[in-house]
Amino acid sequence: MPKKSSPLLLPPLSRSGLQLVQSLEESAYRDLSASFRRGSLNAANVTAILGTYVVNVISVELAYYTHLENYSSIWDVEIKRATVETAIGMLCRIDSSDSPIVKSNLYSIIENHLRTKSFKTETTAKTPTIPHTPNDAKSIGNQIDDLRCECEMTVEALAEALHLTPRSVYRHLSGQADPRKTHLAAYAKVFSGKLQRQVILNSPPHSKRH
Repeated sequence: MPKKSSPLLLPPLSRSGLQLVQSLEESAYRDLSASFRRGSLNAANVTAILGTYVVNVISVELAYYTHLENYSSIWDVEIKRATVETAIGMLCRIDSSDSPIVKSNLYSIIENHLRTKSFKTETTAKTPTIPHTPNDAKSIGNQIDDLRCECEMTVEALAEALHLTPRSVYRHLSGQADPRKTHLAAYAKVFSGKLQRQVILNSPPHSKRH
């Protein structure tokens, strides 16, 4: 039998990055547990919760690792693998019946997410920031997600600051629903206060309201 290759050992995250990833994991697990208690834990719901989790973790980790001088794009494979395995591990602690479907969906979500991001490979990259031009094609959800990570806010903390439910924020981040104008103004106000600069959220061309 061919020898199974060992996972690549990555350098440790920064303290703030690790704390944020841990907070994201705790938040996702709480959402999974709450859905299970309500009897609504199905593949679609799990994919929505864990999809947001993996996208957020990937954003945090790539924003950190692409700054390192010895960063290599080969790290991306291990970052994605470890993130998905952690997500599936959380699911299996509750119910593993849909885990193969969810696992496949999570990899697809990650690949779709990375195609919209500006992370550079093999070179020093800048931390993703909010676009400031009206013609930028980045989705509202990605803009909000970038700012949320920059502010080091969990989804729950952001929802509380906006007086929204975490589910509503998850839907905005994942693109399942576009925020209303009042919500966009609230997001901009919260992020502007956190970052001590004016933040403007731009609606990309062909944005559709669900």
